[in-house]
Amino acid sequence: MDFDTTKSTAHAYEPLQGPNHIRLISLLPALRPDEAIRFSFLTGDLLELETQYEAISYTWGEPLLTFPLYVDDGTHVKVTVNLDHALRRLRLPATTRLLWADAVCIDQSNDAEKGTQIPLMTQIFRNAKGVLAWVGGGEEEEEGMRQLNMLSRDNRHLISSQNHFGVEDVAPRRPFPGPGNIRQFLRAPWFSRLWIIQEIVFNNDITLLCGSSELSWSRLCSALLITQHTRPEAVIAFGAAKVDALLKIVHLWKHHCVIDPPEGDPEGIQPENFLNIVDRFWTYQCSDPRDRIYALYSMTSDISPRAPYTLLSGSMSADKSRKDTYSPVCMSVDYSLTLCQTYVALARACIDSGRLADVLNAVFARQSHTNAPDWPSWVPDWQKAPSQNYFKLDSHIALRWKSIGSSSNPLASPTIQFDWNLIDELDLEPLAVDQTLQVSSTPTGHTFLPTLGSLCLVYSSSILAELLWVLLGRPYAFEGPLQPTMVDCARYGGWDCPAFDVCARFVLCVDSIAPLYSQSLVARLDASFPGLTEKLINLLQGQCLFIAKASTSSADLQSVSWVGFGSANLRAGDALTAFLGLQDVQGPRESMPSAMGKQALLLRSRSERSGQRLCVRSGGQYHLVGSAYISPPCKDGGWFRTERAVGTSPFDQGTVCISFV
Repeated sequence: MDFDTTKSTAHAYEPLQGPNHIRLISLLPALRPDEAIRFSFLTGDLLELETQYEAISYTWGEPLLTFPLYVDDGTHVKVTVNLDHALRRLRLPATTRLLWADAVCIDQSNDAEKGTQIPLMTQIFRNAKGVLAWVGGGEEEEEGMRQLNMLSRDNRHLISSQNHFGVEDVAPRRPFPGPGNIRQFLRAPWFSRLWIIQEIVFNNDITLLCGSSELSWSRLCSALLITQHTRPEAVIAFGAAKVDALLKIVHLWKHHCVIDPPEGDPEGIQPENFLNIVDRFWTYQCSDPRDRIYALYSMTSDISPRAPYTLLSGSMSADKSRKDTYSPVCMSVDYSLTLCQTYVALARACIDSGRLADVLNAVFARQSHTNAPDWPSWVPDWQKAPSQNYFKLDSHIALRWKSIGSSSNPLASPTIQFDWNLIDELDLEPLAVDQTLQVSSTPTGHTFLPTLGSLCLVYSSSILAELLWVLLGRPYAFEGPLQPTMVDCARYGGWDCPAFDVCARFVLCVDSIAPLYSQSLVARLDASFPGLTEKLINLLQGQCLFIAKASTSSADLQSVSWVGFGSANLRAGDALTAFLGLQDVQGPRESMPSAMGKQALLLRSRSERSGQRLCVRSGGQYHLVGSAYISPPCKDGGWFRTERAVGTSPFDQGTVCISFV
């Protein structure tokens, strides 16, 4: 029935009947593509509507809602140009089509409704009969899609060149296409959209649409994996970064839909770790930076809407005897919060659930970026790219910490209670930062090697070798039982030995050529340890070496110094709060019985009073500067070990409380 579109008014959404109810659109048919788009709403329980509809995945593009869709009651809903084009492509000539599209099926003006519907999106796409991904694009993109379809059918790499009867396979091979059109197709904005991840990885029946062409998601996966296996140079031509980012989704899709075993996942994705997922897909884009969290909200089972806020007995873990045993992360989708408040809410919810180390590591991974002056130092800015150049705190340490504080405000800064016996308080005294500690973006051994040589005059080769060994071992050295990291023997002089031995020999060689460091000597060093100097310097990007002295009145301890590496943001006077050594947490290293290094937080007093000696044991409020690793204490060039009594259980020898700001 025709109606006058000029008299149409904006549609007023009616509230959904329950928390698990959704809206669908019944798209009315049309014979001509230029006809106005008309539809009717259908609401119902999500489970009852299972497999009765198709879900649309698309990119919003410019957030300009200028294209009207007309409801059968004479009202209209305005959407972006991309959804308008997608619906015209999907509209059938003679029958209705039942669809779900977020811009229409969720009342975009109602933050409360978005807060209940977005957590359902994973289930909405999982329950759909199929997912229709509107990639869009022009003739080049469409040709690229057709070429990927052909590549997905080339499975000769799986077949022996001769069959069982010894007859050579002489079937003609399809010529490999030029990379231009495929590269253009993969550059389509849809492939960079953060929301597509949860829309794709939970459904087996996914169809990509570009112009009049279609390509199944499984064929796209096959084409990329076949190309990666048979022609790795073509992956570079397609756009290595783009293919790599897309393959991360492929591996996650295989995990959920193909039941790929964890050991078969080369990406090492942990589907139950929400913060891991957030970091893994940071290259994907979203127009609202709050969606860095909300677009991935339903991806894991360890995050759920927040009940009336209650801190679970102030405990960081229900079972501290097991690693990775945590309480659920309780946080609701709430678009009434600002960007900073959204990130604060997630960080606080993770801390209260036992993931303090994960939150702090997320902060440290972004410490090379500058935050706004009023940004809380303990909150990661998840819209910024994470880096691997930081010292990663062991989650075992965090199980000895306890979050206390407000039980009513999920946006409050946390107060962390530490076991008194876990803390060794130190004052930092940075070395000549402008000379050696801030490594340039084009590093050379001529600045790093003299620094290491000067440290050889004060510290034993064992201490410095351990420091370099830990630096080389990041970021995976503390993810499980600490075993010696074996190096590629062909790269480091052909020695069949653990990385620590390589570091020890390297330190001795540096010490032997100090203070000359002529080009010929440095060249000989590089020849003996190919690439090692450059790798160490690259790992120190955004970090610095430092020395530290104990904050104590003991004359014996005042002559003791520590050496370590940590955030380049540290400065003289910062407090270094070092926790139990690695062997105290996970047992002694059989291959390195002398390993006594400690993990540490770099803290800066909020007051920063001139000349005041920081006293972490007295508590107070601190800015979180970064993470650090410090070697065993050194006195007169040798090892110096202090005796300390550690209680049989946490928190039985007194505690100290530190508030992060």
